[in-house]
Amino acid sequence: MDLQQELEQEACWKLELDKVTKLDPSKKKKKKKKRPFIREDATYDSEPDYGYAELLSRVFDMLREEEVSTERPRTVMMRRPQLLAQGTHITVCLDFAHLCTMMHRKPGHVITFLLGQMETKGWLNKQHQLEMKGLVSSQHFQAVFQRYIDAFVICSCCKSSDTALAEANGISTLSCEMCGLVAMINEPNPL
Repeated sequence: MDLQQELEQEACWKLELDKVTKLDPSKKKKKKKKRPFIREDATYDSEPDYGYAELLSRVFDMLREEEVSTERPRTVMMRRPQLLAQGTHITVCLDFAHLCTMMHRKPGHVITFLLGQMETKGWLNKQHQLEMKGLVSSQHFQAVFQRYIDAFVICSCCKSSDTALAEANGISTLSCEMCGLVAMINEPNPL
């Protein structure tokens, strides 16, 4: 019986040893390979295999069908402001009213910006011309006027001049008629 007990005991140790080796972390389990998901209703035999160039041309054909406009936005040609010196103390912008209507801006807003940037005083006369105190050079006036256009007229996204200026709660916003952008206006630094 000793031999039989030894054999039984040896068999038990083998079973325990098998259990221990199965739980041994040093032995790695084989990972199962992931199978690609294939739809059962997919019909791959009937779909052609397109190349990159052909797919690209198909996309451009679809875009052309939707009539996507690639032309540049309509721009308004602004003529240079006509300045005239009246004596030695006053400079007059003769076509100020016309410039404001071309930009679709109120003359009061334009005057406030221009006079603030040029650090001078001014007013509208009876003919709706801007009269400024002091002699103002044409180049300086043109540069300040261009700053106004860049800040308050031209859309920052599509560069269109078809914009509307609105002010609510002290915040000025520029809304573009072409691309629909509505953006807050950062007034340029006068320096």
